[in-house]
Amino acid sequence: MEAIEVLRSHRCSLMASFLEMESTSCGSALTVFAPVDQVLVNRFGDLSLFCRHVALGYLSWSDLTSLKQGKVLMTKLQGFTIEVSRYDGVLVLNGATVLMPKIFQSDWLVVHAKMN
Repeated sequence: MEAIEVLRSHRCSLMASFLEMESTSCGSALTVFAPVDQVLVNRFGDLSLFCRHVALGYLSWSDLTSLKQGKVLMTKLQGFTIEVSRYDGVLVLNGATVLMPKIFQSDWLVVHAKMN
């Protein structure tokens, strides 16, 4: 899958591995907020970590930037949400800055890279 290679090329190989494991069970559109590897290095193997970084539905960069401050996104992990904020015009999700928007986009998946 092309998204996995793109994630690996952007220092998000741990999230790429999670996506590779999950890709066969994905039946709907998803948005992945991929932390860089240095953030996840001690937590690999915790599948709930992947689920906390995947929002249900397809959110392009344009969709994300148009969301209101405080908007809450549902994730694949039941009971865990992502809150949208902005600080000095920078999009922040649960306190993490989005570093590289839209590093991958297809008809069912969009991936944005974030710091933590």
